[in-house]
Amino acid sequence: MYIGEFVIKTILFGITIVTCFYLPGKLILEKLNIKTASFQYVFLSIIIGMMAFTLLLYAVSFLGSWIMSVPIIVIVDYFALKKKSTLIPIFQKQDVIPFLFILLSTFVFSLTMITNGQFGNSIRIIAPDAEWHIQIINELKAQFPPENPGFSGVPLKGYHIFYDFIVAKISNIFNIPTIPLYFQFFPILVSFLWATGVYSLVFRWSKDKITALWAVFLTMFGGSFAWILVLRGHKDIVLNSIFGIDQPVTALFNPSFAISVVIIIGILIVLYEYFSARKKRWLVLLILLSGPITLFKVYAGMIVLPALFLLSLYELFKRRHAFFLSFIVIGIIFLATYWVFTDRSARLYFQPFWPPHRMIESNMPWYGYTEKIYTYSKLGVIRGLVETELYAFYVFFIGNLGTRFVGIAITLWILLFRRKRPTPFGISVFVMTCISIAFPMLFIQSTKVYDIIEMAWYFIFFCALFAALGFGFIFRLRLPDILKILFVLFIVVLTLPSAYEVIEKQVRQIKQGFMPNSYKEAVQFLRSQGTYSFVVLELPPVEIEPTENDIEYWYYKLKPGITVYSEKRGFLQYQNFTLPGANVEKRLGTIRKFVKYTKLSKDDKNKKEEISVELRKNNIKYIYMTYLSPRIEGLKGVKKIFKNEVAIIYSVNL
Repeated sequence: MYIGEFVIKTILFGITIVTCFYLPGKLILEKLNIKTASFQYVFLSIIIGMMAFTLLLYAVSFLGSWIMSVPIIVIVDYFALKKKSTLIPIFQKQDVIPFLFILLSTFVFSLTMITNGQFGNSIRIIAPDAEWHIQIINELKAQFPPENPGFSGVPLKGYHIFYDFIVAKISNIFNIPTIPLYFQFFPILVSFLWATGVYSLVFRWSKDKITALWAVFLTMFGGSFAWILVLRGHKDIVLNSIFGIDQPVTALFNPSFAISVVIIIGILIVLYEYFSARKKRWLVLLILLSGPITLFKVYAGMIVLPALFLLSLYELFKRRHAFFLSFIVIGIIFLATYWVFTDRSARLYFQPFWPPHRMIESNMPWYGYTEKIYTYSKLGVIRGLVETELYAFYVFFIGNLGTRFVGIAITLWILLFRRKRPTPFGISVFVMTCISIAFPMLFIQSTKVYDIIEMAWYFIFFCALFAALGFGFIFRLRLPDILKILFVLFIVVLTLPSAYEVIEKQVRQIKQGFMPNSYKEAVQFLRSQGTYSFVVLELPPVEIEPTENDIEYWYYKLKPGITVYSEKRGFLQYQNFTLPGANVEKRLGTIRKFVKYTKLSKDDKNKKEEISVELRKNNIKYIYMTYLSPRIEGLKGVKKIFKNEVAIIYSVNL
């Protein structure tokens, strides 16, 4: 997009936030007679409105058309504006510094994403998993319930789709292209909500602005102690993930995770307000936030729902039935959303303490963990085994927590030595913290086996909240200002290396990774042909032989760029994991048939008919190749429609 067009789309997205999120959320808060401080009010209005918008679009999409939601949104906005109340809450003078800090944090945090996307005629995408999400967004723009975009004809199951669903529907309603929505607009919105929500939550919890600012800093830019390894001479290590858990600065690379953190922040705010006043109206917001969360991110649901279940049992034991009834409604929404798309074959397998073991074996080979365990086991040296295991746990936990460990230690000192009793809300956060680390420490999963470590990303987030309480306490002590300033500098310097590494790399490479013009020309031409439902068959380059090993090697190196940028479904695209119903072996066999056919030295009527049958059976409308193929061109109904130095595109009309 050019600058003028980008400005127009930015204005449209601003209208989106107001009309689809803020005003509906504001109306819900007013109907429930919920009044809060300015930051919290803005945050809750947007996130509650977003969840209501999601559920509304989800319902009408099942009924047949998302367009049905437009008049409903217009009516809701009318009643929200009709209310004689301030449209935007009035901010106080003392809110200026927190607001500026939130804006600065939002901008820096979103740099990892906004440096990707389309700039004029150039496209740059190096953010991990971005192409996979864009595929799903394009699919959801065209059809609901969706098919697997890289595996045409197979329903999409076993994946949390709600973040991509929101982006798709906003793109449908306001005609904003997918790429700026995914890389610029939504990352900035999510970053702003993250910072605003954390500030609001911790300010209410601690009654202290300094503590709230520490929480924003630690939850967004907290880092590990990986820099110690660099000082000890270990080069070529990734500071962000060397200890096995990705630090928060990369959260936007996984948008489903990032938005789920924002939803969890909203849930924590609601829980705090409910436990403070015991007003049942807060439970309505809890239902709206918690019911759909699993279809935003499965791991978030695995944390929130068990914690709320335990809380509901406790409330029921205390003969307070409202919370338990709310949990039942949450369960109904869960069944109506995530359960519809769940993979029934998914399983967890007990494999205790694999994260520290895998971390120290794979990322710290110089320690010799495997050799030590083997030697001590053979010789029966129990003390050696215990010390080696404790070292792995020590490095995993302390290394990942970084300076957050210092803040947590201070918080524990306050609780233990000052005999501070934890509040019901504090216990709730602690329960979620324990769940977020217990699952990944004890289990692996049947698909994307080790990806369950993503649950530990929430553990880092919760720990940052407790750490902020400790750092905030330091500033309430009667210490000279110079000592407080030195303390801030000390913690910040020791915290930022992990975040700096990621952001600096993204900014430094901003002039790299642009799509080659010839490739862009090919996919843009393909985009102009037909409709989204037309299936593209991408064939391997000429050097790939029709052997199982060669075809598999090509498949596992395959990027989904053709289907992403042409906005078409793919016959077979590598997706890092196998979703339900995706018979990869069968489709690889089909690819082998095509490769064998293209390499025939002379025509074969039987092979030609076999290939034609495969094209008809799989509803293939386009073939994308990197070389001319006389055999493909000789097929009935197949016509060459595009050629440049990197691509040949054939249309199929059978």
